Amino acid sequence: MTEGGPTTLLVTSVLVQLAVGAYIARAEPLDLGSQLRGMPLVVTVTLAAAALATVGYLTALSIGPASLVVPLVATSPALGGLLGIVVLGERVSRRQAIGIALGLVAIVLLARPS
Repeated sequence: MTEGGPTTLLVTSVLVQLAVGAYIARAEPLDLGSQLRGMPLVVTVTLAAAALATVGYLTALSIGPASLVVPLVATSPALGGLLGIVVLGERVSRRQAIGIALGLVAIVLLARPS
């Protein structure tokens, strides 16, 4: 591990989360069969996706310049809005559509080499 780098942050975060989780769950029986159905499954998948997103973000920061990575990550609400429209059939107002379009334009402009 590098001193103070993204890897150190990630490992520290994981260890703290595991310690807190183990402390909270110490008196609870572990029944994975019932825990991985319905809403607990949704929560588990969401937490796993969040962990994967964090690893991806830290990896991107270690590979690319923060001046590019951070603004691209900040445009993620535009992608979420677009997915809501396409996948879930969400209705959007004109103002929301313009905001999503501007976010997508920002992604294209940021991703272009200078």
